[in-house]
Amino acid sequence: MADDIQFTDVEVKQRNCETDIHKCPSCGAEFEFSPKLGKLWCEHCGTTQDIVGGPAREIDFRETVYVVNDWEKDECASYRCNACGAVSVMNKYETATECPFCGVTNIVDNNDISGVRPNAILPFTVDKESVPGLFRKWLRKQIFAPYKVKKQVNVGRSHGVYVPAWTFDAVTTASYSGVLGKVVTRVVGSGKNRRTVTKTEYFSVQGVMSVNYDDYLVEASQQLTTADMKKLAPYPTNSAMDYDNRYLAGFTAERYDKDIDQANEEFTKFIYDDYTKRILAKHNATIVKTLNINLSYTKRSFKHLLLPLWLCAFVYRQKKYRVMVNGITGKVRGKTPLSPVRIGLAGLLVIGVGVLIYLWQAGII
Repeated sequence: MADDIQFTDVEVKQRNCETDIHKCPSCGAEFEFSPKLGKLWCEHCGTTQDIVGGPAREIDFRETVYVVNDWEKDECASYRCNACGAVSVMNKYETATECPFCGVTNIVDNNDISGVRPNAILPFTVDKESVPGLFRKWLRKQIFAPYKVKKQVNVGRSHGVYVPAWTFDAVTTASYSGVLGKVVTRVVGSGKNRRTVTKTEYFSVQGVMSVNYDDYLVEASQQLTTADMKKLAPYPTNSAMDYDNRYLAGFTAERYDKDIDQANEEFTKFIYDDYTKRILAKHNATIVKTLNINLSYTKRSFKHLLLPLWLCAFVYRQKKYRVMVNGITGKVRGKTPLSPVRIGLAGLLVIGVGVLIYLWQAGII
């Protein structure tokens, strides 16, 4: 893969973040960020304070020098969970009592807070009070969940967490050449020798193609997989705001587990795979014998951002089930217990429908 960027070779300037404890000017209590109001809010006296910021800036790959902000200890504190290994980052004046990912209280102060501070954030718009209702609505649609679960189970305490991700933009052009193939079925011969022949035909191709990629998302969480993020999608990453730690007031953030080099490698692989699919479709081919893709970039940029997520769980028969809620759209994903009775009835229904279709096609009914 050509033209890969190695960020470890880029000159880096570090800058500490200037932050203050977010105190209410009216009563002195600590502010929290209110998803409903979109601003800081004091739960004691109701005072609010706007967060003035602008859209997040894309960092251009062609910049020979860019600013990297460490989450320094004068800004944040970090805690490591001894059970699941998650590293959570909070405002320094807040204290973690349990892990937002697995719920255990076996967490310790983490002296190592190294890691690049995000330059973008999608603030929560779904508030904590909305989570139980969203959970109940989702649970009612889980057709294989036991009846008791649907009627009796309530979601536990919700944790608002910002999970890390990277997004990439690229304006690309590729020249390509190679040998592709497709499976062709033909009728040959005549009379008794008439038969159907299936074979693979190969042909040479070459050409030029251009594709623009906008905000391709690469998850960077240790606790969430790519599959989890796809289930929770979409996130309106183009609407991300400049990072401001005031959005973290009352919430926690996970430190990334996948750095910029690893994320960029994943994005680059996606580009080559995507070009391969597009070239196959363009030439009505299904098989690649050889294919050389010479990729060039007109523009490349990225963001390191935080995505809002509500984490909660419920217990059924001494087993914990985790549920996740998209902090922007309210989309819910998770696992539930499965009812053998409901699964068995569904299987019998499928078999019954299959038998009826067979009898109808056979002209018996």
